[in-house]
Amino acid sequence: EEVSRSFDFLIVKSPWPVSRFHYWGIPKGTMPDLRKVRRRHMKHLTTLREIAVQNLQPRLPRDCGEEDMIFGFSYPCEFAHLLMHVVVPPISNLELFREPYFYSFNRVAADVARHGMLQVPGPSVGLGPVDSAVQKLNDSVCERRR
Repeated sequence: EEVSRSFDFLIVKSPWPVSRFHYWGIPKGTMPDLRKVRRRHMKHLTTLREIAVQNLQPRLPRDCGEEDMIFGFSYPCEFAHLLMHVVVPPISNLELFREPYFYSFNRVAADVARHGMLQVPGPSVGLGPVDSAVQKLNDSVCERRR
């Protein structure tokens, strides 16, 4: 299901949702991989995040704000093109958010600002825990809705 389309971005409902509200924000143009993101790309990704919030807010529960949305990327990506996950808890399957394969928008922005690119651990790193911020937000939303 297409939510929004523009010259620069596409926002669609995920075909493999981990939540009732799971969308993909896809930048158009050449951005094949999270490791290729540099400082010059961050404005584009920030705009994608803003457009996602603007277009998805009317579809979400009334008590859901931007602070309840999870923005992040998978690495390696599911496709040969970068996409941003936008997920609102409660989450049915937290596997997507395991380290070191999930990178929150804020972590990507911080790494790019500090190092000029995302810092990705080497291939010897095994499957880690669920991103702590995602786990905390999911627990909080689940508790609120009980």
